[in-house]
Amino acid sequence: MPEFTDLSPVQARAFLAAHGSDAFTLLDVRQDWEYAELHIPGARHIPLPELAERVGELDRDKPVLAYCRSGGRSSAAAGFPAGQGFGRVLNLAGGMSAWSGQAVSGGPDLGLDFFAGAAG
Repeated sequence: MPEFTDLSPVQARAFLAAHGSDAFTLLDVRQDWEYAELHIPGARHIPLPELAERVGELDRDKPVLAYCRSGGRSSAAAGFPAGQGFGRVLNLAGGMSAWSGQAVSGGPDLGLDFFAGAAG
């Protein structure tokens, strides 16, 4: 599988802050309605099913940071340009859910077992 790098939301925010908006492509691969509902400002919207036919719209010389709702679709999306010879391809791990602070991850040692079940 082509290589790309997963970034946490903290790492992704640092990446965006360290680079000018014209130095990379922020790629939202969610559906139209998801993008309309909420997206990261400056994102280029290409839904995952359209990526193969629209990859030519992306600049191969710029890093690509892909994201979706939870990280699954963007992981698949990140693999595509990585396999097409793009230099640096990144994936927002956890997607918009993590970016917006809605995702919880970690084990019981972090006290997150409290979130494991539904409220009664």
